[in-house]
Amino acid sequence: MTPVQKIRAGLLFVAVVAVIFLLWPSGEADFSNEIAAYFPAQKNRIVGAARKNPWEGETKSQVQNQRIGSGIWRTFRRRVKGCGGTYRPLIEIHDQVRVRYVVKSGGDVLDQVLRDEGVLIDMDKASAPEGLRKALLGACEGDLVQLTAPFRLASTIGASGKHSSVGRSLAFLIEITGLLKSRADRQPNDEDEDALAALISPGNGARGEDCNTVCKSLSRICYEAGFQIVNTCPRLRAVFDCTACEVAAVGTEGPDMPCYVSPRAPSSHPRGFCMVHTNFRRSKCDAKYVHTHRLCPCVRSEDIVQAEAIAQDLG
Repeated sequence: MTPVQKIRAGLLFVAVVAVIFLLWPSGEADFSNEIAAYFPAQKNRIVGAARKNPWEGETKSQVQNQRIGSGIWRTFRRRVKGCGGTYRPLIEIHDQVRVRYVVKSGGDVLDQVLRDEGVLIDMDKASAPEGLRKALLGACEGDLVQLTAPFRLASTIGASGKHSSVGRSLAFLIEITGLLKSRADRQPNDEDEDALAALISPGNGARGEDCNTVCKSLSRICYEAGFQIVNTCPRLRAVFDCTACEVAAVGTEGPDMPCYVSPRAPSSHPRGFCMVHTNFRRSKCDAKYVHTHRLCPCVRSEDIVQAEAIAQDLG
């Protein structure tokens, strides 16, 4: 082989490697670019209220890869802020979800629904494919999900298996466009709740003050099980001049909740908002935060035994 032929062969090899590199499938790159082409980012809608959402707007890209079944993978992109709070509730098993989607295998589009807000899926109905339901759980309206699976499992993720794609994998690209909450949570016994509430004197603290200090100033004791009584928007509004009241978003809860955020807090905080904890059991009597005023469940020491008995019945 002459030197010229060697050079030509070398250049050809480099060109082939470059083409393979460019065309080689990459899970995250494929998800980031291809799904974005179908579902470009839109201005986030406020869910369930006409008030301004302090977390409204797009969040930083958060991509998670998770195996949700035999051979089935979920690639999940969180595209909204405040997911899990009042304005962006999480998808749960009893909800109804609207989605738009594209089903692809290789470069072929096998099925798609891109019009309007898409199709409605009942999360608790057997008619919804198991893999699809698992993929949507824990997501929020506006999020993007990609399911990948061998073609033999097409029906498991809700894709049609009528196409001839033996040996190929499926990509199910999904945009969550709507969420209808229909959860039937267990309600506590009203009489027991009223009895516990009668023993509690809600105490509102100064900015940065913990509940032990607040209740002590009232000659009472902070009773942590009593947070289930004061951890509500009506209780907070009765004490504070709330601009708005909402359940804290997942990842933003603090043990100082329920609380009122000081209007003088930094601009990164929801100034003037009253915040309810997602789980009152994580509210702590000794917690405090420099930019919040706490609402505390204060009980007389002689009433603690009775309060404990009622709290056990409430569960």
